[in-house]
Amino acid sequence: MIGAIISHYKILEKLGGGGMGVVYKAEDITLKRIVALKFLPSELTSDQQAKTRFLHEAQAASKIEHPNICAVHDIGQTDDGDTYIVMSFYEGETLKKKIARGRLKAEQALELAAQIADGLAKAHAAEIIHRDIKPANVLVTKEGIAKILDFGLAKLKGETKLTQTGATVGTLSYMAPEQVQGQESDARSDIWSLGVLLYEMLTGNPPFKGEHEGALLYEIMSADPPPLTNGTSDIDPEIQQLVTKCLEKDPEERYQAVKDVSVDCRHIKREMKTLRQMSGSYSHTGRGDSPSLSKMYPGSRSPRYRSRQTWMAISAALLCIVIYLTFRELSKETKETPFPILGELTRPENCQFYFVGAHAGPPALSPDSRRIAYVIRQRNDLKYLWIRKTDELVGRALNNTEGASYPFWSPDGQSIGFFSGSMLKRIDVESGVVKDICVANYGLGGSWNRDGLILFASSRSEPIYTVSEHGGNVVAVTERDSAKKEIYHQYPSFLPDGVHFFFLARTIFTGLGPNPDEICVGSIRSRERKTILKATSNAVFSNGFLLYQNMNNRNLMAVPFDLGALSISGESIPIAEVQINGVDGGGVFAASNSPTLIYQKPPTSSMTRLVIYDRTGREIGAVGGRTMTGGPSVFGQRAAYCDVRFSPDGNKVAYAVVDSLEGLPHIWTYDLLTFEKKRVAYSKGQDRLPVWTRDGKEMFFCSNRNTLSKNCGGGAAFELYRKSLLSGAQEVLIPAWAQYCSIQPFDCSPDGRYLAFVGSANQLHPGNQSDILTLSMDGKNTIRPFLEFEENEWDPRFSPDGKWMAFCSEQTKQSEIYVTPFPGPLNPEPISFQGGQERTGGRGPRWASNGTEIFYLTLDSKLVVAQVKPAGPTMQAVNVTPLFRVSAPSYAGNYDVSRDGSKIIVNSFDESSGPTVILNNWTELLKKR
Repeated sequence: MIGAIISHYKILEKLGGGGMGVVYKAEDITLKRIVALKFLPSELTSDQQAKTRFLHEAQAASKIEHPNICAVHDIGQTDDGDTYIVMSFYEGETLKKKIARGRLKAEQALELAAQIADGLAKAHAAEIIHRDIKPANVLVTKEGIAKILDFGLAKLKGETKLTQTGATVGTLSYMAPEQVQGQESDARSDIWSLGVLLYEMLTGNPPFKGEHEGALLYEIMSADPPPLTNGTSDIDPEIQQLVTKCLEKDPEERYQAVKDVSVDCRHIKREMKTLRQMSGSYSHTGRGDSPSLSKMYPGSRSPRYRSRQTWMAISAALLCIVIYLTFRELSKETKETPFPILGELTRPENCQFYFVGAHAGPPALSPDSRRIAYVIRQRNDLKYLWIRKTDELVGRALNNTEGASYPFWSPDGQSIGFFSGSMLKRIDVESGVVKDICVANYGLGGSWNRDGLILFASSRSEPIYTVSEHGGNVVAVTERDSAKKEIYHQYPSFLPDGVHFFFLARTIFTGLGPNPDEICVGSIRSRERKTILKATSNAVFSNGFLLYQNMNNRNLMAVPFDLGALSISGESIPIAEVQINGVDGGGVFAASNSPTLIYQKPPTSSMTRLVIYDRTGREIGAVGGRTMTGGPSVFGQRAAYCDVRFSPDGNKVAYAVVDSLEGLPHIWTYDLLTFEKKRVAYSKGQDRLPVWTRDGKEMFFCSNRNTLSKNCGGGAAFELYRKSLLSGAQEVLIPAWAQYCSIQPFDCSPDGRYLAFVGSANQLHPGNQSDILTLSMDGKNTIRPFLEFEENEWDPRFSPDGKWMAFCSEQTKQSEIYVTPFPGPLNPEPISFQGGQERTGGRGPRWASNGTEIFYLTLDSKLVVAQVKPAGPTMQAVNVTPLFRVSAPSYAGNYDVSRDGSKIIVNSFDESSGPTVILNNWTELLKKR
């Protein structure tokens, strides 16, 4: 056809083609201009419906004149009866080709999305719904102008329907849920498609994927796309909010007008540009740690909010300066009164602060508060110690500190103590020389006094020790109180005299027993101690105050502390909300004797959802939608979802979820095939830890619905229940040993003869805080102890043949996965303990593939699979393979694996860390309270 003249158009070249049209570049001989001619493909010329849609496109587009919609000039027919549309010609490429080269920068994607929204707004005003917005239908000109193409599937007011009732129109990957169901679509369906398009521009990948049409339909109807921030660094949380609102499943929850999308896109873009210009004066180091936008503002606050807060802070500071200068002039006052100055600790691009998790710990301030030590987790998952001056924007990594955790400064600020592997170490900041001090099994905090003595917490089963800064003998300076059922001491922090120190005395399953955790004062000269507060927090002395965290509301508290009397001398005052490390306990904050405070804010919005992955970490499904975290603390954690379990056939999921009205967790089941959801347990208490029987017909669970246990000091204890899953079945209480404060079920044996459960807070043997027992299911309900070591054991799981049991234990002073024969003889063999520089530990064993694989989570949240095989009386790991990282809470029911090992369901947090704030003269805040 090249060179042919059709009417007064000369065909010059073919531009492209698709299922509904072939486009040629042509010259309008009469008007001497270049146009584009679109022809119906030859194979569709006899298809009357295709012809009707082709004409429909011209009619729809011709009704709209807008810079972001491709202009239609004419419609004609060749002598052979072929219909064509005459359109404007633009130099450029489709958005599909542009995305194929890689994801777009955030500002470019926002601008194009705003332009597309503008064009759609014009169409919607003309009561035309496009219904097929996708990258192939958007052309981007050389000038960066978006042009919407192909109105062939558009819906016009008053048109005769081109499809049968209930039929779907559009491209499946970009269709809204109501479209894929064949329901009536409106302008909000275009908004959904625009959200999909914006997501793809920002990430380079569509939000919904599936190997076949059924899988894709499931994704669109039931799954939430991965967060935009996965693998990216320039996506501000406000962009995530915008896309999320476009992609709400329910049209009523989406943007209601596409013009609002345009307005928000441009607003975010302007804010990003302003912030980039503000940061443009900062120097780049060439190491990838220059202060990009995402690093200057790493938190979950929107840029609009941060910008407003920044200018408010500046304005407030200037106002204070003016008032102060005026007052000084009038009163001849010359004494300065510094005002708090707000700043942020930034992180290298594509790296994360490691403040929360196992082997994590808060940042540390040097004694003069001029430098900060902190741990960064790099893209390769390795963790290193970093330092940064408080008056600079970039930091530097310290060599030879791989696996670092819980940093703390020497009194002269020349060295930093830290834990790595199974050692307590020190590094000279200037020379970079690293020296081993002593063995520390785990490392849960340290402190250093002027006499060269170091306090440190070694593991989850030990007291506080002292050691010389040069190494040598290790001496215990605290003693665990067995009467209070203490299991270890944590977070030592010297007071100014270098003799006394704060520390945290830990029990287990805080709140179940009569003795909650305590902040205490100890002495290096004796093992005497004094209780200061009932709290689960690290504690620091600064400027006459004890700083600690209220775990119920995340508030960082300051309470006056009398160093002479070693006691509180006033009321606690809240300062700010602070992030909590739910794994090791405590808050992410640090202070020194100077009036400087550093802390990480919690995320402003934290969502949790049940996501199903394959072994590569690709999301293949979901159960329910996102739910806000919160509610009561359940077994030490806060999450809306918890305790997820696949049914034996892998077709259903049981889980507990916090009721939004009651604020308590209850158990539900979800059918992955029919999407049917049913509630299992009904009570006014907490219902937790569902366990399917191997035939899938019954379920065990625990509940504190009607028990005030004397053994638990009057607190609510969890008891064991059994229930048939048949409609109308009653829940049956199963009596368990009264010596345990709480009972938690975990697994049923394959032959249906035993239930493995954990008894917590043993009253007869206080040293045994968490034991594994079995319940016979022969109708006699006989209970027998299986593992009653002094160390804690939990999360028992039967092998598929019932001959082995995997479980967690702290025999190596941190959580590891063990396997032992069942029912005996006991011969525990560690599966997860690999030794090496960075001990990763293990939690959550899950058998799969007929007993040849054990999945588990490392303590820094990587999912791994161990190939295992029997070796005489032991089970050994012959190969351990990391799969992918998860974002899940730390308790035992945070994930599960299907029997065949093909599906992994994870209770996933969708949250980004809050900003890490540096606050000078923090005591000024107390005057405002």
